[in-house]
Amino acid sequence: MNKIGDRIKQKRTLLGLSQDALAKRVGVARPTLTFWENNEKNPGSNYIVSLAESLGVGAEWLLTGIEPPEPDGQNISIATLKKAVIDVEYAALLLNETLTPELKATMIASRYGLGMQCELPAVVKIINKHLVNGN
Repeated sequence: MNKIGDRIKQKRTLLGLSQDALAKRVGVARPTLTFWENNEKNPGSNYIVSLAESLGVGAEWLLTGIEPPEPDGQNISIATLKKAVIDVEYAALLLNETLTPELKATMIASRYGLGMQCELPAVVKIINKHLVNGN
């Protein structure tokens, strides 16, 4: 199951949701969801978190098919956070999307069970700056 549309359809079917029901939860028209499930179009970054929440999956799995480690709610190291930012950037590249620092922070917080900490978007911005500068 290599594509995001396949993962959306698989989880929707497992949950017993119709396309209409999932489309309504996510806030899109049913034909849009059909395009996504048929891998004709990828969902925009503004729909990834809503899709993941509606399907009860992590945004990382939805984007990449890779299961994240079990969240432990503990603080994470800068090295781990840096890798998480790189992983999120890679997922965005696959979708040909630019993700806001806030969306990246939401995805990372979800992955590591951190809850949204108000400083996390700022940390993501700083790490992005270092990645761009090659540090």
